[in-house]
Amino acid sequence: NLLFNLNKYYKLFLDKHYNSILKEWKNQSDTIGRKVRITTSAEQIIGKVSDIDQSGFLIIVVNSGKYKTITSGDCTYIEI
Repeated sequence: NLLFNLNKYYKLFLDKHYNSILKEWKNQSDTIGRKVRITTSAEQIIGKVSDIDQSGFLIIVVNSGKYKTITSGDCTYIEI
């Protein structure tokens, strides 16, 4: 099953069906909609994950209501 899925998504990638991969990634994500703490080398960001963008980055809504794109960092769930 693992090899089947790996092969499936690799073929989609080679055929440049990136939107199909992203759609499935979002469907399988348990992070979207959760309140999280993102820790980077420069800061801590607390907010709610609203989406995953075309590049695979998390989109967080912070307390001020602004959207912030997270390119890297440690993600910890605050609320389950």
